[in-house]
Amino acid sequence: MDFKKSKTSISWGIFANYFRIAVLLLLSLFYPPFLLSQVHKVDNGILSFAISLLQVVTLLSLGVENSYVRFATKKEKERGEEGLSKINGSYFVLFSVVSVLILLFGTVLAFLYKNGILRIEEVPSSSFDLVFWVILITAFSSSISFFFSLFMWFEVYRSRFLLHQIAMLLMKVLTIGCACLSLLFGGGILWVSFATLIVEIFYGLFNFVFSKKALHMSISFEPIKELKKDMREILGFSIFIFLMLVVSQIENNAGRIILSNTLGATSVTVFSYGLEFYTYAALLSKGVSDTFSPKMNALIVKGEAKEADKTFLRASFLQMSILLLLVGGFAVVGRDFLALWLSNGGLSDAEFHQIYWIALLNLLLWCIPLSQSVGVEIQRASNKHKFLSFSLFVLALLSLPISILLTLYLPESYRIYGPLIGNAFFVVLGYWILSNVYYKKVLSLSIGSYFLDFGMVFLFAFLSALVPFLLFSFIPALGNLNLWANLFIKGFVYLFFFLLFFLLFYRKRIASFRDERKLRGSP
Repeated sequence: MDFKKSKTSISWGIFANYFRIAVLLLLSLFYPPFLLSQVHKVDNGILSFAISLLQVVTLLSLGVENSYVRFATKKEKERGEEGLSKINGSYFVLFSVVSVLILLFGTVLAFLYKNGILRIEEVPSSSFDLVFWVILITAFSSSISFFFSLFMWFEVYRSRFLLHQIAMLLMKVLTIGCACLSLLFGGGILWVSFATLIVEIFYGLFNFVFSKKALHMSISFEPIKELKKDMREILGFSIFIFLMLVVSQIENNAGRIILSNTLGATSVTVFSYGLEFYTYAALLSKGVSDTFSPKMNALIVKGEAKEADKTFLRASFLQMSILLLLVGGFAVVGRDFLALWLSNGGLSDAEFHQIYWIALLNLLLWCIPLSQSVGVEIQRASNKHKFLSFSLFVLALLSLPISILLTLYLPESYRIYGPLIGNAFFVVLGYWILSNVYYKKVLSLSIGSYFLDFGMVFLFAFLSALVPFLLFSFIPALGNLNLWANLFIKGFVYLFFFLLFFLLFYRKRIASFRDERKLRGSP
């Protein structure tokens, strides 16, 4: 691998990822409240539920998609372009089979909901047909998305991060644009689902054509005997990634599915808006780790453990700085922002309160694991992901009965927090404690240095958030301003002090990064 070129690609990829997240955040100021105002809480809950349900169904992939970069790196190193072409063929077979399975399972689930065998609380029988079509269309969309994602992973393997991020951004913009047009012309969530399907098809075809024509992706097939060998090797490695995918689905979707069967569709809407902010933080984190994936695999293959550790610390520092800046900012302006953002959504004051705390506590809970996402790439590249994958899987499963019991038996006004508390059980034990012990003892990563930086940046965020709180407490006249004025004053004061603390304390490190960039021609 050309590491100078790789660093340049990574730099552009990270920049494009942050730009994409910024645009998505801007779009989120408009689209979710617009959707809620057009379809109201129950239909919005149906759409959120269908998406969550099909994300769970994609577990049928067994995690094979996340192993592609590792095996592509390995096979190309061993057998050159021929080895890469053959492994592409093996993955093509796997992706095709999984796509068909996703569609079949999604279709079965759609019919179960259509006939009332499975039900969503608060959804009347007159809406069963609507639930059926939304789930069925979402199943088609998920199936097509998974199949074509093979070509997206090839783009990542070839370090085409800038194109990858731009294409994903355009897909999201087109999806939201088509959905809004559908709603403006009187369509409901059914047309929103259909718009997503159409854009998914075009996005998949774009990745296919670009990989074949511009990147010259070759696909050839091994004899049956060799193909079976490849399959065993891929599945043997991927089964532990599958366990992590189960963990991820429990993190992201179990809460909504539990609430849909206990408290109803309205609670799913409230919980989904609370998770919206975590979703963007996770996208930011995943974009960075995906960008570093090819480099990490190449470093591990070459045995450059010290460089991998250095890259882990740099990437984690970047991620924690941005994540904690956002968490502190949300703590300061979150209430005002939600009141402006969802003002036309028909939500009660209690529901606004719930959304704020679900969002803030989720962000705080996930700051450590999201800022260490590059560590997952090191695990997989080193083929040392099995222990943590299994351990986190067990903890995630144990969190489910906790979430269900809390949702059923907490005082009524607190039941919506049940999935969040259950989630906290396994995040603290699994990610905060167990993962970091493993990173230190087994992967020999500099976890002490990581936590030193994390503690310092967290302190900056806390102190900076304290300033606007004290300001508004001791100057009562500020409380008479409108929401927009509150939002901008609090946000500006918080941002000013955070950047002041950060730049004063880390000025030497920032200067050394800048000098290294000039020396190497990349960050």
